[in-house]
Amino acid sequence: MKQLSIIGLTVALTLLAATSARAIEAKELGTRVLTQYQKIQAALAGDSVEGVVDAAGQIADIVKPCDCSLEESEASQVLVDAARRMNGSDLGTLREQFKGLSKAMPAYLKVTGVDSAQLYFCPMVKAYWLQAKGDGATHNPYYGRAMSGCGVKVERVAG
Repeated sequence: MKQLSIIGLTVALTLLAATSARAIEAKELGTRVLTQYQKIQAALAGDSVEGVVDAAGQIADIVKPCDCSLEESEASQVLVDAARRMNGSDLGTLREQFKGLSKAMPAYLKVTGVDSAQLYFCPMVKAYWLQAKGDGATHNPYYGRAMSGCGVKVERVAG
């Protein structure tokens, strides 16, 4: 009986270690994705297209099919699809395409355990974006320098 308890404990500890390793890996991937997203957000907020399509491509490359929960798999696929649609060459088109990427990011960050970003909403274009938590200023990627302060902090994507 004691041997069965030790085997059961060993199996439980092995499963716990695998689960913890997966959570750490997911958080690392989520952090890498957020870094690329923030490059896009900063470029658009600065009225630039430089590096935007490349960073979106990096997001699609980082987020790979995973052996994970259905929720994580779905969030990953929505994010990859949105990142692949970021293929414009002019500022207006990229800003429009950024809406989909920004709407997909919160769900992906949630399932990967990344909580270092604050969600914002621009009431003028009715679209979301993320910024680093603790960044005191608002940097609206949809209006750039013309209206960088337009936006409010929100807790979640509506609807």
